[in-house]
Amino acid sequence: GQSQVAPTAVTLRIQKAGQTTLTATCTTGADGTCDVAASAPAAWFGAADGVALVTAVAGDLETAPESVTLHGYVAPSSPSAGVALVLPLGPRRAGTSFTVPVTALTGGRELGAFDVSVTYDEALLEVTGVSLAASLADGVSNVLPGGTVKLVGVAGSGTAGPFEVGRVTFRVKAGAAATASAPIAGVVEDLLDPQSAPLVAKGTAMAGAGALVVADDPVRGIVATSTRAQLVDVEALTGAVVTSAIAVRAVRAALPDAVVTASATCAGAPGCVVGAGPTAGGRSVAVSYGGFSVGVPVRTWKPALPLTVTIADGTLERVAGWLDAACGSARFEDAAVVVEATFGDGAATFTGRVPVALESADVGVASVADGRVRGVAAGTTAVRAVGPGGEVLGEATVVVEDTEVAVLGLDVVVVTSVGVGAVPSGPAEDPTG
Repeated sequence: GQSQVAPTAVTLRIQKAGQTTLTATCTTGADGTCDVAASAPAAWFGAADGVALVTAVAGDLETAPESVTLHGYVAPSSPSAGVALVLPLGPRRAGTSFTVPVTALTGGRELGAFDVSVTYDEALLEVTGVSLAASLADGVSNVLPGGTVKLVGVAGSGTAGPFEVGRVTFRVKAGAAATASAPIAGVVEDLLDPQSAPLVAKGTAMAGAGALVVADDPVRGIVATSTRAQLVDVEALTGAVVTSAIAVRAVRAALPDAVVTASATCAGAPGCVVGAGPTAGGRSVAVSYGGFSVGVPVRTWKPALPLTVTIADGTLERVAGWLDAACGSARFEDAAVVVEATFGDGAATFTGRVPVALESADVGVASVADGRVRGVAAGTTAVRAVGPGGEVLGEATVVVEDTEVAVLGLDVVVVTSVGVGAVPSGPAEDPTG
């Protein structure tokens, strides 16, 4: 009854007219799902929007193509002299990081020193790192309150632009609202040549300024899987309650997906744990989350009564010359007892052994222990399969006869280890007197 899917290779295929097809693969887990990702190369993007087709292939199975928009991009123009920022090309999700290079443009002249400020919206962004170019003769950076990063340095001899003076790494704050816009800009306080002549006017705005949009990461769908697709109901036989836990994953626009079982709703299954239910047969458990719904199939198998009790030897006789363990009475034969149940779902059946409790209807005639029945005295009785409440679920007759049977052979069990322990019979004496 446990749901298992053999590991299967799934290939993600991304196609764009006139371009080489991209592929990426993953292997499904026991629940039949896997995550796969692929990145489109820069050559796929132009000034105008484009379209790519995405298909998933598993063996002979193939999904219908889904279209993906490739947003167009036109690089901003840069001045001949000044400082330029390079912002991310697309939105970023809350909690993720990105890096903004800061580049000095010198108009063909040599760079001497610089003093620039990068400004950002500290309500949405936080600075996690600032680095300066290793080739600088000297440099210092500082993150100031109010959303400003200062970069000050002296270039090495012979440095000409464009020259990346440093980088600022930002992280979108975890609580940043989707679609919010965080401006990133900058001001050139000083950009000087080696003779301290200005390359641009003090207060010149940095090129490439813009806004980082906080990406929305909506739920695109849900995947629900159960630990057991088949529930064999043995509660009436053994008292054990059989359930199947449903796991719900939200598939989002960007990885990673998330397990949302605690927030999902499973109809008729509190906590998304499905019981066997009152009737046999198949049913679908409706699972919903984030406006999406799927059905999880579950099939219940119920036992038919009475159970079939089979005794390997229904006639037990006295063993000649043998006494019981207490050496007080004759030893009788014993035999294995097997209990089988037939389970049905309303359309099909199967039969299998069940570990139910056993008892003797008359312990003066026969005893039952560890799945075997042993004669006690001549007579007839029944070996019963009993439920958790003591109800009789099935039985078989056993006859104990006082006729003798001879022992034809013995099995030898070799002792492989012996342990010896000693306990003093009285108080220990002090050897020192």
